[in-house]
Amino acid sequence: MKKKSIEVFINNKSSNHNKTGILKSVSRGYALNYLIPYNLGEIPSRKKKIYLQKIQTKNLHKQTEILLKQQELKKILERIKKFSLKKKSSGAYTFFGSVTEKDILETIYKTTGIKLSKNTILEKIIKHIGIHNISIELGSNIRADIKLYILPDPR
Repeated sequence: MKKKSIEVFINNKSSNHNKTGILKSVSRGYALNYLIPYNLGEIPSRKKKIYLQKIQTKNLHKQTEILLKQQELKKILERIKKFSLKKKSSGAYTFFGSVTEKDILETIYKTTGIKLSKNTILEKIIKHIGIHNISIELGSNIRADIKLYILPDPR
């Protein structure tokens, strides 16, 4: 015997469905006995299906635009070979304090004019003078690798 399924528009997050606002094919009993009575889903009309398709295409276009912007940022960051930062040194290969994400972001902003958030920097704290490879996560699968030169400030 073949199970009969029905398309349901999921309104709220339920325990079995992670996303809201999607059209999902579920068994008829599950839809009629659980989703619809508890206002977790509804049977969509033809207009609602067309509306959902338009929303999905808009979301797809937004995602592609965001992906293109992230790839553009990656190209810009990797085109610049090095970023340099001067810190007051306390001796050989060490300096006072540390270089944090904020310092790295400030250096990137001064060089390129690109503002990034703190969460994008994967390197946490740097405490030595020298060349450091820094990974910047721009998106889910897009990562830019830059070189940060920390130089001693002669002052």
